[in-house]
Amino acid sequence: MKKFKPSIMSNSGIVSKTVEDLSSDLQLIRKEQYKALRILLLNLYYDGELLVPRAKQSFGGTRYNPNKLGPSSLRTVLDKLNEYGFINQTIGSIKDGEKKRTVIKRTNKLEKTFIEHHWYVNDQMGHFKTEIHNPNAQTETIILREQKTKAFVNYNDTSTTDAMRQDMETYNKLINLHEISVPDHQGYDDVYHYEGEVITRKFTHLEDQDIEFKYGGRIHSSWCDLSGEMRKRLTIDGEETIELDFQASSINALYRHQTGEIYQDGDPYKLEIANKTIPRSLVKQMSTMIFFTTSVRGLGMALKKYYEQEESNQEKVSAYKTTIKQFKVKNIVDAYQVKHKTISDLFLKNKQTGLNVQFIESELVMGIINDLTKLNIPVLTVYDSFIVQAKHKGLLQGHMFK
Repeated sequence: MKKFKPSIMSNSGIVSKTVEDLSSDLQLIRKEQYKALRILLLNLYYDGELLVPRAKQSFGGTRYNPNKLGPSSLRTVLDKLNEYGFINQTIGSIKDGEKKRTVIKRTNKLEKTFIEHHWYVNDQMGHFKTEIHNPNAQTETIILREQKTKAFVNYNDTSTTDAMRQDMETYNKLINLHEISVPDHQGYDDVYHYEGEVITRKFTHLEDQDIEFKYGGRIHSSWCDLSGEMRKRLTIDGEETIELDFQASSINALYRHQTGEIYQDGDPYKLEIANKTIPRSLVKQMSTMIFFTTSVRGLGMALKKYYEQEESNQEKVSAYKTTIKQFKVKNIVDAYQVKHKTISDLFLKNKQTGLNVQFIESELVMGIINDLTKLNIPVLTVYDSFIVQAKHKGLLQGHMFK
């Protein structure tokens, strides 16, 4: 299901006539509402079912919201379209992260309106007749958001952001040339199909700091939301794919950043204390949290909270509880710091350090994307893993571990 795009644009006379007629039917009186209606209609033409926000939060500055759409006008028009039967609106029906999103669906009445206003050429292909631009043309690929509120942050471009955007635009252009889908278990109907939605790179802005693009930076597209089982069936141009991930990606990214090489002494998460092996799942979880907490006590509390929420994996929870009865969190942290003394100065500092580690990891991922893009090989990323056609497995491995 696609997300509503406030940036979609068209100067077509056909669209303008439709907006004029519908505004009268819906009893809209403000220019801001006409604008919201235009943007909603364009979104609903391209995607019959959408996730839309109803919060009062701004859509951001002109970088993300060139139409200067306001949240109040959007909510008004959504309710009017629903009231008059042009859409079906279900408020807060799907969770998106931690925020509930509203789902809207185009009705037959709206489809009839598109036909009557000549949005389609009269042929079997249903080609779009208006002068609308590509719906993704105005979408910003380098996104900056506040850490706490997730609000969009405007920024002035630099040589760094220009270079990042160029990389993302080149990557988007390549991916758009390929068919990416997940067929059902019989291999016929697609349960997922990539339809050209823009791949973005999302950075985090820390409060009370200058704008710097060195926090976060993770790459996101719709396939990131697929389950692991669905990704196993994902195809590129009808061909089977393989997914490879960086083992201990954060740790190895830091080692590569600090020394030029990944960790050279086996599994970074293998840890023993007094000849007893600490569960790998616990060490792995701790190694992520250790970059975002400032004290052993805080780390211990974070681990406790995490495992309290992991009720579905009793084996993992049981291993954690058994280990904590035998060893204090401080014992485990001390042993881990000794094992990774090369990078231990980055442990237990602050959230800023954790976000910077994410950036270093994302730069490594982007480097591999750029390498394969130059070879015209489509590669899909899911945070620290890579998906390519199975025939390119060896090539991908070479670029991952060179």
